[in-house]
Amino acid sequence: MQTQDTPVFDLAIVGDGAAAALVAIHALHQAGAGQRIALIGPATPGLGIAYATTDPAHRLNVPAGRMSALPAQPGDFVDFLRSAGLADDRDGDLLAERFVPRAWYGRYLQQRLQQAIAASPGQLQWLAQRVVAIDGMAGARVLQLDDGRHLGAACVVLAVGNALRPLPMATQIPPLQQVQAWDVPALRAIDPAASVLVVGTGLSMVDALLSLQGNGHHGPVQLVSRHGLMPLGHAAHLSWPLDGPALLSMRLRARLRWLRAQAAAAQAAGLPWQVVLDAIRPLGWRLWASLSAADQARFLRHGVRLWDVHRHRIAPDLAMLIEDGLASGRWQLQAGGIASIAAATDGRLHVHLASGPAVIVDVVVNATGLQVRTAAMDDPLLRQLLDSGVAAVGAHGLGLAVACDNGGAARLLDGSGQAQPDLLLVGSLRMGAEWETIAIPELRVQAAASAAAALA
Repeated sequence: MQTQDTPVFDLAIVGDGAAAALVAIHALHQAGAGQRIALIGPATPGLGIAYATTDPAHRLNVPAGRMSALPAQPGDFVDFLRSAGLADDRDGDLLAERFVPRAWYGRYLQQRLQQAIAASPGQLQWLAQRVVAIDGMAGARVLQLDDGRHLGAACVVLAVGNALRPLPMATQIPPLQQVQAWDVPALRAIDPAASVLVVGTGLSMVDALLSLQGNGHHGPVQLVSRHGLMPLGHAAHLSWPLDGPALLSMRLRARLRWLRAQAAAAQAAGLPWQVVLDAIRPLGWRLWASLSAADQARFLRHGVRLWDVHRHRIAPDLAMLIEDGLASGRWQLQAGGIASIAAATDGRLHVHLASGPAVIVDVVVNATGLQVRTAAMDDPLLRQLLDSGVAAVGAHGLGLAVACDNGGAARLLDGSGQAQPDLLLVGSLRMGAEWETIAIPELRVQAAASAAAALA
């Protein structure tokens, strides 16, 4: 409940990861004298799960030159690396193409946020709390924090991101024998001789393998996922001709045929297939929004995992390291789900896979990645927004329903489908409307547009 003592802000930013930090940076750049901004999230702003890692082996999946927080200053992250003494490479082009440690990007966002706070005529206050409810009416929202306090805001930007997927059959695994892929201290605590099962073979798996290797792990490692597909590596960034309007006019099957034909043509010309994916990368959200609802659903049923391993690639040397580990037998890959898990009398875990033989392991690592289905997210704020009709589930059950401004600002749709100009959304919860909405190139554009709309 709002009272006379309730603090009121011009803008409240909900979240503490990279998306929230980007919104705060751009809002401070645009704020006028006396405008008040609240940044609300329990963790230190700017890190989130991805950039809070303490393992230097965990690297960005995008070259440094494409990771600026500022759309108008594409070299800003590279400039930071030089000024912070984190890179001694004097060749700007080479530095821009490096895949640097992810923790450095967290430091970059935090520094740019502090600089924006110092330079802005506006004021920012960080509240280390969770928002559990948003009530009120347009232009006069009331946010309830988990400590019972309330604050008012003329506009709210939600930048809360997705939750992590739970480990399959987690209740059948003793707590000390299950580890999250993002929990570096727990990974380092695994006995180097232990037998490990990694569930999930995406980007989180790469982090887990790198942490295990850095700890001198030499025991057997089993990798399992439903499809058995692994992240592929980047290649040199080269140009490839693209007729964007023609591609966007195609239906899904035609696009897939086009992609295969273009990849074959590139390889025939002596170029890697990756140049084709790099060429269509700037189309971003348009690739998704230009598909019919039926084609979007078809993609989610049949093509999403194959797309992910080609689209979300890793540093070339890391891809080679994983290939070598599989070829040598150090790591074993198995396609298929987990049928059952049972604890044996010797304290080890007997894991029966849907296909292939059972495996006996000491530890199970959850590398299943992010939860994208809204109904499966156990988040009090999302539940309150949906139950109260302030928000609605997004297309195909992904994220929240929004009215998007061509990849820029996105306004929440309420339960009746009406856009709410004072409730904006940035980041992965826009997935149902845009799909391509989790990488920095998209987030920085969304953040700048949302900050401008919120403080206009």
